[in-house]
This record gives sequence, C-alpha cells and structure tokens, in this order.
Amino acid sequence: MQKSLVIFTIFILLLTSNVSLAESAATPSVSPYQSSKLEQLSWLTGSWHGEAMGGVFKETWHAPNANSMMGMFKLAKDGEVLFYEFLTIVETEDEVVLRLKHFDQNLVGWEEKDKSIEFKLLSINKDEAIFDGIEFKRLGQEAMQITVAISQGEEVHNVEFLCERYSL
Repeated sequence: MQKSLVIFTIFILLLTSNVSLAESAATPSVSPYQSSKLEQLSWLTGSWHGEAMGGVFKETWHAPNANSMMGMFKLAKDGEVLFYEFLTIVETEDEVVLRLKHFDQNLVGWEEKDKSIEFKLLSINKDEAIFDGIEFKRLGQEAMQITVAISQGEEVHNVEFLCERYSL
C-alpha cells in the first residue's frame, strides 16, 4: 500500500509538472520593458574565429534571452590556451552592460571572485555597438570587427579582432 501511494504521488507530480511546462511553453513570458537594444545585438549570435594577439581565437555568443546574452572566448597560441573569457551582456530598464571575467588555461580567474570588468553601452545601431572600452562592428553577414581598449600602465592600446563566422 505504501509503495502504491508513493508511485501514485510521483505520477501526479510528473503529470502536473508536464501541464505547467506545456502552459509555460505555450505562453511566452512578458517582460516589463522591451529588450530592443539586445535585439539589435542578435547578429552577434553564433560562432566566430580569427587571429589576434599572436594567436588564434574563437568566440561564441548565445541569442538574447531573459534580457541577457552570454558569450565565451578562447585565445590559443602554438597549441596552448593563453586565456578564456566568460561574457554577459545584460539589459536592465536603465542600462546595458557587458561584463567579462578572464580565466587562465586551468580556469583560475584573473579578477577577484566577486568582481568582473564592466563596459557600459554608449551607443548602438543595427551594425555597431559601442561600449565604454569595447566596440563590436558588423562587417556584412559573415564578419565583424571587435576593438578592445587595453590599458598598460598609463597608456591605452586598441587591439583589433577581425572575426569570421563559422559553423560548429
């Protein structure tokens, strides 16, 4: 009797969870504001690669979802990973911010555990997003240029990453 009750309870839980999953899939969630700026960045979605900083890089971006985008970056040279980056672009009612964290080849973070590097969005249009310190510019459907301002002491150097889209 006890075993039958447990099985029946599990069955009811599974049945009701499938109903609510089906309902949530059929009814899209409504955001309190439109995510138009992130939608303008949807062209970033996909996988990119190129050469920069003496090595070969790969960068992947996921489509906008839940008022954010997620990206990953890897730079390698001579078959060795130099570093990784984990990136997010988050849109709130007030601003859009790109955040990133660096990791070495063993996934040891460069920034403090509770810190990330932040770039606030300054301007955006259908082919370009300019953040405070990093720019993304679409060069047709299959290419883009990323320009990053890197500080070394008191000097700032712009590093360009010419990217081509590729399929995984």
